[in-house]
Amino acid sequence: MLCRDTIVEHPYNVHARYQQLFKLAATDDGGYIAVGTHRYVSSDEESGWPIGFMLKLDADLNEEWYRYYVPSIWEGMGRWNNLTDVVENENGTYTAVGLIYTNTGDGPQNGFIQDTYVLTVDSLGCLVEGCDVGISEFEYADALHLFPNPVNESVTIQFSTRDNWIVKILNTQGQLVVKKHLAHTSFVSLEISDLPAGFYLVNCSNSKGEILVRHLIKN
Repeated sequence: MLCRDTIVEHPYNVHARYQQLFKLAATDDGGYIAVGTHRYVSSDEESGWPIGFMLKLDADLNEEWYRYYVPSIWEGMGRWNNLTDVVENENGTYTAVGLIYTNTGDGPQNGFIQDTYVLTVDSLGCLVEGCDVGISEFEYADALHLFPNPVNESVTIQFSTRDNWIVKILNTQGQLVVKKHLAHTSFVSLEISDLPAGFYLVNCSNSKGEILVRHLIKN
């Protein structure tokens, strides 16, 4: 029997083709975290490799961020991976588990290997060390500048375009320490002299949902 009485329905198919969701779990902030696999296809390809993704939703099931993860051992190899389960850790990070399948080119089974795939990411879905997961934020090298960096008292954030921005600064535990809403501007100066010395993540999102991330050092 086909049920047509849907309470809420959201599509999340703008990032890739052939998505499959394996796990949806509630998070401490009232939202949800989901994992699965999608087939990443570039504009000049007919098909692509299945790649594990993580999707963060708010309490109303609106998308907060969407990340996909490419294991480093895939360099130059045919491959696929997925993420099938995820938990939220006490410090606000997420740990996901899944499967990786690739071809090394030689060895038993004609070089094909299968293994467990585990990764831990911060509250923004970035790998904790370096936040280098091959996602869209890092494709825009000139879109966001922080200066001075390192900073003592006030940091200026310069965007390449004038837009409505939401600026968040998070500490290494993934905790939000600064949040600022900006209307139709290309820069902002933030007073952060009260923040403890250390490393921070600056997360900036515009009206199109594009996210830019940079690291900041506070002296």
